[in-house]
Amino acid sequence: MKVLCFLIEERNIPFVMPAPERGKRIKGLLLRPGVYPYKVRSQKEGEITVQVALVRRYFKGRWGKHERKRYAFV
Repeated sequence: MKVLCFLIEERNIPFVMPAPERGKRIKGLLLRPGVYPYKVRSQKEGEITVQVALVRRYFKGRWGKHERKRYAFV
């Protein structure tokens, strides 16, 4: 949370970082690819709104895998 506040509010630095797949809302968002606003909350530091980009990757038999992976980035 401190890192996000520093990058966004104090320095206004663009960044990309992986978002952990925790919480019901992130897991629910991972069903639909796109860019969504997401509130990161902390009891000590309050809340901050960030943009979360959700991406899917389909393997289609490459490397012997038949699956899709989901990724979330802030």
